[in-house]
Amino acid sequence: MVSAILENEDGCHQTSSPDIKATERVFWTNLYQAFKTEDWVNSKNQLWSRDGLLPKEVDTKIRQYAFKLLAIKFLELANDMFEGEIDWVQKRRNLVAMILRDCRERKVEVEMEYMDLLLELCR
Repeated sequence: MVSAILENEDGCHQTSSPDIKATERVFWTNLYQAFKTEDWVNSKNQLWSRDGLLPKEVDTKIRQYAFKLLAIKFLELANDMFEGEIDWVQKRRNLVAMILRDCRERKVEVEMEYMDLLLELCR
């Protein structure tokens, strides 16, 4: 379902399926917006806003998986961010460190290559 959201350019809120309740539609729209946001802090806040729209066990699993996908998205984007700016290495390092810290706080595991990226930026 998360992949379907990312592939649907108009967002899942356009769905007219009678099987999707209004609260579920709000959840999926919120999730879609989190992936469309181009700022890590706003994106993660969008993802974790509006609790209780889905059954707890489903909500938690989907948000954890989506959080990991968001983290990977922004860790990959970090390679090209801040290019040409003053202190671009520091800005990248801060962003990567923040994302990895947020992942640790939420008990979301990411691949070791992103830890390596942080270590490279700390040289």
